[in-house]
Amino acid sequence: MVRTVTQTPRIIETWANAISLRNPQIMTSFYCQNAVLVGTFSKPFEIGKDEIYKYFVDFLSVKRMSCKILEQVCQQGEVVMTSSGVYEFTIDGQTTRARFTYTLIPINGEYKILNHHSSVYDG
Repeated sequence: MVRTVTQTPRIIETWANAISLRNPQIMTSFYCQNAVLVGTFSKPFEIGKDEIYKYFVDFLSVKRMSCKILEQVCQQGEVVMTSSGVYEFTIDGQTTRARFTYTLIPINGEYKILNHHSSVYDG
């Protein structure tokens, strides 16, 4: 059975808050070893922690950055959890909204990101 909940998963809130630290190592720690990232401002996709780390090195190279979750819905199954919604990045004073979908799986008692898709949203 799949439940739909409005509470943002803790890992996604922590991910959004950690953006302002601009630390690629911290951001990569949210992902499982073989995760896939389809980033907001990236090539088609990154596979695995090494490529995801390189994405965040480039993405976080600005002076100031923050991320705020505007809305989301979470679908929670027996094992897998999916969170989809809209967040807003503020990068050196410029604001960009993006849609997101995270697929989360439990690893050693905590959720990790298995798949993360993000794309610019003009709505």
